[in-house]
Amino acid sequence: MFSSVVFNMFFGAYAIGVPVATALMETALWRSRIASRWLAVLYFGGLEIAFQVPSVGIVGVLLMLPFAVAMVLLARRIWCAAALQPGNDSSQPVTLPV
Repeated sequence: MFSSVVFNMFFGAYAIGVPVATALMETALWRSRIASRWLAVLYFGGLEIAFQVPSVGIVGVLLMLPFAVAMVLLARRIWCAAALQPGNDSSQPVTLPV
């Protein structure tokens, strides 16, 4: 596509890095059990599908829908898990050190 060596290096790192980072995230979700295992698999599969398909028209939206659902469910699970952490008293105002 481009003849720039720097562009090809960055594009190669991006093309390899996104699937590797997704697999690491899925593995971390699977092992931590903060989310259901089906949600970790949906996250991985949904992101890979969303990454590969063009976002044109209703077909593109429908193919990206599993990843959007996985992200909303994952955010909800993490938010609820963080709220239940011991010592997390959200009724106190936040004070910043001076």
